[in-house]
Amino acid sequence: KIKCLDSKSTGRGRPRLAGRAGFTLIELLVGISIMAMVTTVLASGVSQAFKQARFQRTGLTSQDESRRLYLVITRDLQIATATDLVDGAAPVSSVTITWVDPNTSAVHTTAYSLSGTNLVRTVDGVAMTAGRNISAIGFSISTSLFTVAATATSEGNANTAVASTWNVYKRTAP
Repeated sequence: KIKCLDSKSTGRGRPRLAGRAGFTLIELLVGISIMAMVTTVLASGVSQAFKQARFQRTGLTSQDESRRLYLVITRDLQIATATDLVDGAAPVSSVTITWVDPNTSAVHTTAYSLSGTNLVRTVDGVAMTAGRNISAIGFSISTSLFTVAATATSEGNANTAVASTWNVYKRTAP
């Protein structure tokens, strides 16, 4: 038997024990519902923060790829002594240049071509990847001014494309 210390009723005809606090099922469900809503709002905010960070990181990757291409291609074009580009013609997606090593006087050939989304640099017959995720590239020349236009895109995210155009003056022999 339950000993009743208080004569108050819970509304169902059962006596309530004095000093015993508790939650009804309705109060418990309301509390759980409020916690679920708060958790959903917080999770959505955290998810958005992660998406933004990932977007910024892939954008930086495209910029880094574009900078790296600039450095490699500029170095090669500056030392070019001859090229297969036609002066004043529309940009093309591949170029071959020849250059002379100042230390050994050996003549070398360097070619750039786009293979899928990889820019391939071939030096004296040895091919290597000069850039990845390159969606477009164009080479042209006007007198001794090379123009290179490239678009780098982060893998799987076309929204982070970085288009770069730069001019490189061919160095004249001393």
